[in-house]
Amino acid sequence: MISKRLSEIVSVIDGECLADIGCDHAYIACQAVYDKKVSKAYACDIARKPLENARQSIEELSLQDRISCLLMDGMQGLPDDVDVVVIAGMGGKMIEQILQEGNPGRKIRYILSPHRNIESLRHYLQEHHFLVIYEKVVYDRHYYPIIVCDYDAEQREDYTELEMVTGKNPVMDTDYRSYIHDEIKKYTELLKKVGEPQRSNILKRIEYLKKRDMS
Repeated sequence: MISKRLSEIVSVIDGECLADIGCDHAYIACQAVYDKKVSKAYACDIARKPLENARQSIEELSLQDRISCLLMDGMQGLPDDVDVVVIAGMGGKMIEQILQEGNPGRKIRYILSPHRNIESLRHYLQEHHFLVIYEKVVYDRHYYPIIVCDYDAEQREDYTELEMVTGKNPVMDTDYRSYIHDEIKKYTELLKKVGEPQRSNILKRIEYLKKRDMS
């Protein structure tokens, strides 16, 4: 039984061939193939130990004919048949680095789930021709964002400040609204502890969060 966060990531996968970058135990790749979200997958990692864990998960489900383990650095050397990529379980800055060093320069669906630095990642996506289809937030002991986007070298989209803070095309479900309420509460409490130079930025952030909460 995989976690709620990983289940949510699997639910938004849509393609023929998945690359699970930084696969750890390959739970995402295994579930995606098992649920027929894709017909085949690659479990990819830079380290041998996670790939051994991945291989064990794959063998336990007898999915060796549809999931291959690849020792690779990020997306460098990504197979040509991959049309959907998952990068999850790491910070936004690391995801940026993986995209920067390994972007194959072809149209591809990306599912990104950073556990920090989400706004930095949004800036990167805006500047580097990643078109956000939608964002989701899932609560699984913590709030985790999930960004579904396509790479297209011929297009670039702009974000408003509201979208940078609260997400591009967010799915306004229960988890997302709970996340917005939690953020409003967090920054309202933070106002009591900071000096004047920081107050204006925090007040602006609260304003954007409240605006999204009313939409």
